[in-house]
Amino acid sequence: MLLSTIPMEANLYRAVARDGARRSRRCACPGPFTCFVSIEQRIPGQAKNAILAALGADLYMKRIVVVDEDVDVFDDRQVNWAIATRCQPDRDITIITNARGSDLDPSARDDGYTAKWGVDATAKPSLASYTPRHRVPSDVWQRIDLKDFFA
Repeated sequence: MLLSTIPMEANLYRAVARDGARRSRRCACPGPFTCFVSIEQRIPGQAKNAILAALGADLYMKRIVVVDEDVDVFDDRQVNWAIATRCQPDRDITIITNARGSDLDPSARDDGYTAKWGVDATAKPSLASYTPRHRVPSDVWQRIDLKDFFA
């Protein structure tokens, strides 16, 4: 199933990017029935629209996580960081019940129906007062020699 994720990523990227108001940056399918999408969010609600577009574009999709463009969707740690710091479950998780799912999903009901869900892990306007995300500059990493710290 994981070999099929390459064309799935392209298909999901196109589906999310169709709406001109929503700019899809990257799309990754890290595992079965799962898609991580990064968007350039300009107005509130675009993440939920991206969730719905991705769920509607592929029958196999069951879990969609939408993050901002500063999060690398190919790095599970960064996606989990975004979920932990930018998501409130009662506000940012969308659950779709009784949707047609994949016959390959072992958790689906016998009739093929399942529940699907999406997580809006994008920064909300209320987070604007927090300091921006920081990274160690690459030139600093290049100057570090681990031998200086370990005998």
